[in-house]
Amino acid sequence: LLLIIVVFIALLILSIIYTFPAELDAVWSKGISKTSISFVVSRYGLLVYQALVVYSSTPGSLSDSE
Repeated sequence: LLLIIVVFIALLILSIIYTFPAELDAVWSKGISKTSISFVVSRYGLLVYQALVVYSSTPGSLSDSE
């Protein structure tokens, strides 16, 4: 399951890299607005969440008790 999540994160990062130029033109050229903030939360929130899931499920992370 962890491998599937890591592959998902890699594909998400690849998607972000390929679409970033279009994102700059469409979203950020108009400045910060409610729409651009909503876009950031929806686009990058999932990436942050999945990274935290992977981090918490790896050996030696904060999920281990002393």
